[in-house]
Amino acid sequence: ALKYGELALDLPFDANGYAAFAIVAGIPAITAATYVNKSKQEGGEGFSLPGFGGSDEDGENKGLSMADVKKYGVAGTLAYILT
Repeated sequence: ALKYGELALDLPFDANGYAAFAIVAGIPAITAATYVNKSKQEGGEGFSLPGFGGSDEDGENKGLSMADVKKYGVAGTLAYILT
């Protein structure tokens, strides 16, 4: 017999790793995809990872130089260590 107020699914009451992952990763992914698509429609470039140091005349990324490290101080030092 179905009780008054009984839910059809026990999802909120039982531990479920798949449901947790869908909520934690799925909802932000859908939100990010929405904004990337909106950006592309408005003439933006969408999503791209930032590069350090720019590029040289050959179009190759020259990476992080010591001048960049000194220019950005502690943040530059951390970026140099991590990359």
